Amino acid sequence: MLAVGLRPAESQFGIVTLWDVASGTEIRQFTADESDVRCLTFSPDGSLLAATTHSTLKVCDVATGRETLRWKRDGDSVSCVAFSADGTRLASSYAGQVNVWDLASGQQIQSLPHMFPVYRVA
Repeated sequence: MLAVGLRPAESQFGIVTLWDVASGTEIRQFTADESDVRCLTFSPDGSLLAATTHSTLKVCDVATGRETLRWKRDGDSVSCVAFSADGTRLASSYAGQVNVWDLASGQQIQSLPHMFPVYRVA
């Protein structure tokens, strides 16, 4: 499976398209809340897809397309996301901070401030 994020020139919204690479078939599309899709990552088991746009973090169930987590930030961009190795948590970065989310509850469980902008997490 491949996830591709883009923003068509005629649209103000980003689009994430899931593809079956072996067959070349489009599986489904997700609409992002705004602007460009900045970061995409699958959970370790491939069941979830996390996507960021300028100010939104969104996690969707790959099989159903159902949204399981949404976090919107006014101001600073949500730069990137990474799942924990066991797939139970998600880290998101923006400006000088990293937030850690519990995916079962959808709650933020940790906020880690940094002196400088955080552009990548793993």
